[in-house]
Amino acid sequence: MARRRTLAAFRNLGVPPHWRIFLLVSDDDAAATIDKNLGAKLHMPPMNIQEIGRMAVMAYPQGAAFAVFATVRR
Repeated sequence: MARRRTLAAFRNLGVPPHWRIFLLVSDDDAAATIDKNLGAKLHMPPMNIQEIGRMAVMAYPQGAAFAVFATVRR
C-alpha cells in the first residue's frame, strides 16, 4: 500500500503558518521593479506559471509579505 503524505510534509520547517495576499497586476515584472525600488525584498523573482500567468513574491521591510500575479491574456 502506498504511503500518503500529509500537507505538513510539504511545509518548510521553521516557517510559521501564515496568509499570503495576491495582488492582480497587468505586468508583474514592472510591479516587482517598482516594489523593489520602494524597498521591498524580492523573495521569488517573476516566474512563469504554465498556461496561467506570471507571479513574484516580495516583502516590505516592515514584514508584510505579498505576491503579484498577472494572468495570461487569451
